[in-house]
Formats: sequence, C-alpha cells, structure tokens
Amino acid sequence: MVLVGETYIGRNDSRGILWIDPRKVHLYCGSKHPHYHRYQGRLPRAVFRLMHLFPANALGGDWDRGSIPIEQDPKFRLVEDYARCDGRYKESLYYEALLRDLESKGCARYKKAVMTSREELDAFFQRHFQPLFSSLREKGYVMRPGDDIGAAAVDRLGRIQKAGGGNHRFFAARVLGVRPFPVRVSFVHTNWLETEGLTLKRSGRSSLLQRLQEIAATHA
Repeated sequence: MVLVGETYIGRNDSRGILWIDPRKVHLYCGSKHPHYHRYQGRLPRAVFRLMHLFPANALGGDWDRGSIPIEQDPKFRLVEDYARCDGRYKESLYYEALLRDLESKGCARYKKAVMTSREELDAFFQRHFQPLFSSLREKGYVMRPGDDIGAAAVDRLGRIQKAGGGNHRFFAARVLGVRPFPVRVSFVHTNWLETEGLTLKRSGRSSLLQRLQEIAATHA
C-alpha cells in the first residue's frame, strides 16, 4: 500500500485498499510523491521525474503541517460547484474555467484530454463529468478492473490526508456523501512509524497493512 517507485505494496492484498468515508478526511497535502514535498522549489521538475524511480515511502519534516483544508483546494471548489449545478454543466464554474482557456489559448485541457472547440468541450462534460456524477449518485463507488485508486498519506498523528491523484472522483464522492470510497497510501510520516513501532521493510509489511486498516476504520 505504500508507494515504491510506481508499485504499491499490497496491490494484490485486500488490505492494500482503505475503504473510507471521504467526509472524514479533512486535509489535502498535495503531491503523492514524497520527493515533491522534500525538494519542491529546490530542484528542476525533470529531476523529480527521475526521483520517482527510487523508493521514498516515509517522509519526515513538516509536510503534514503545511496541508490545507480540502475545502480550500481550488479543484474541490470547482467540483463542489459542479455538483450544485445538478447536471446543468454550462452553468458551472468548471465549464466557465475551461471555456476561458479555450477562448484565450485555443484549447482546454483536462489531464490527457484536449478540447479545441466548444462542441468538443460540451462533449467532454457530457461523456466524462455527467456520467461520473450520475454513477456516484445512483450506485456509489463501483470498483472496476484497472481503476486508478486515489492517493492518500498518513500524517504524524495517524490521520489520513488526501494526496494528489484521483482527486476529482474523491472530491465528487465527498460532496455527494458517497461512502465507502477507496484510497491507497502513498507515504507515511516517519514520526507515526516510530510511534507505532512499525517499519516499511518487507518483514514488517503485514503489521503495517493491519495498522493502516485500523486507521481506515476510524475514517469509515
């Protein structure tokens, strides 16, 4: 469940996924990659990409004290507003933001999707956001093969914080009150490991996964 390079320990273990109530996660710490927290502003972005190849599962320092309330994250505000529009996507701040990009830059981007016309932008909302919100409202979270589970972290107090990765679906579930919802832990605070007497070594993996499941129960 802890990230090693791009492989999660516990990926094939049922304990490797934490099923929680998104409304019980209150802080957003940013990137799921520990290197960003340690070296942000001091190293070129290209170096960060190379550093992802190396394990960095536990992170000390004050990264968890620099987290912000989820409600203050700009993406959360866009998702929250979109939910209020209840399908009227052209009235949403999210649509307005992408439309501004389209008109000023000639294209609007969402991850790998690139829209170069208003028709393409409308189609994107109709095929992506509308079905996502409808499915969450009607069915809750449905696990599908190949799903990219959103990232989280465990801070020094043993609390789950949301980390970058899978934010839109997580935020949508939080706004709609959908639970349970799955996350994977990308990294943990070294103070928490020491307090719990845990280790990231293979020999201690089972104890770590068990303790993380116990933490998930407090966020369920």
